[in-house]
Amino acid sequence: MNFSTMTIDELEARLAQIPNELDADGADLDALEAEVRGIKEELENRKAEAAKKAEIRSAVAAGAGTLMKEFK
Repeated sequence: MNFSTMTIDELEARLAQIPNELDADGADLDALEAEVRGIKEELENRKAEAAKKAEIRSAVAAGAGTLMKEFK
């Protein structure tokens, strides 16, 4: 399953569905475990990316970086 195309809400909803599937007869526990790990990894990656973006925005707002002007 490609988690990168799913929204955070979709990932969290799928994560909430998985415990119900554990009780089903013939449930593939290894596949469900791998799916849980994949979803959690994707969520962590997105949180880290959002934190990095927020840090950069904050630094720029505080005046970090080099202002470049080009007048003709």
